[in-house]
Amino acid sequence: MGRRKLNQYTRLLTLPLAIAQAFGMVFLVQQTSLSMQGVDVIGKPNLLGWIMLISTITAGSLLLMWLGEIITEKGLVTVYRSLFSVVLSPVYPPVSASYRVWYQAIQPRS
Repeated sequence: MGRRKLNQYTRLLTLPLAIAQAFGMVFLVQQTSLSMQGVDVIGKPNLLGWIMLISTITAGSLLLMWLGEIITEKGLVTVYRSLFSVVLSPVYPPVSASYRVWYQAIQPRS
């Protein structure tokens, strides 16, 4: 079995496992909060509430899988630099300013 085929099967298996993990996490948080504090943190969600909880946790798991594939493909340093500049540029202005200077420096002059 080739690496591509194995990666394809892994991706296909990730979604049902992420959904099962999300159900387990919600149930565990609910039961733990009830037993330790006597307070239901999650409450009594209806069908739409369950769908939102499960889909949010599942989307986070799939996002992490995708990020792991990108890191494997391109290397950690490249991804780290890209995420650092995107995440911190609105928060930390010198990053944004230095990025603009760097971007202008690599542009061809006309």
